[in-house]
Amino acid sequence: MTRFSTVTCLLLISTLLFLTIASTGAAETVMIEIQDGSIASMTPPELLQNRDYQITVKVTKQGNPVQAAKVELSSSGGIVTIVGDSSATTGSDGVALLKTKFDGGGTVTLRLDGNKVDQLFIYYESIPPLAAGLVGVVLVLLVASLGYLVYTGPLRWYLEEHARK
Repeated sequence: MTRFSTVTCLLLISTLLFLTIASTGAAETVMIEIQDGSIASMTPPELLQNRDYQITVKVTKQGNPVQAAKVELSSSGGIVTIVGDSSATTGSDGVALLKTKFDGGGTVTLRLDGNKVDQLFIYYESIPPLAAGLVGVVLVLLVASLGYLVYTGPLRWYLEEHARK
């Protein structure tokens, strides 16, 4: 393999890795189900800061959808700021849709018709997706470079020496 094709191959692998790890920018869907005034389920179980969310809240009472209920999110602790929709009203199917983003971490209170349902925790990401992508690219390049150096150095010398015998 020539040096040009090796470099081209490394660049293609790095680009694919980066595109795989980096975030797509699409809003993440969150499903919250409120049954009889309390959260029955929430998927995913945690929310992260600086991500676009499409939060679908389904409200039921005794198994029936609740129509015209006001669902609200309000900052209640930490440095979290709600960007986008902070309230919505359920339709005839008992579903309210909030398109929002949380800047900063902390707690957000979920209210239904003014009554507190629960607190949601907004977490900081341990490592941003872009940084994870860059770390992955660097690791791929380091491993590929090390492999190339081992092949052109000691391994090639060893193969040439044993080929002469």
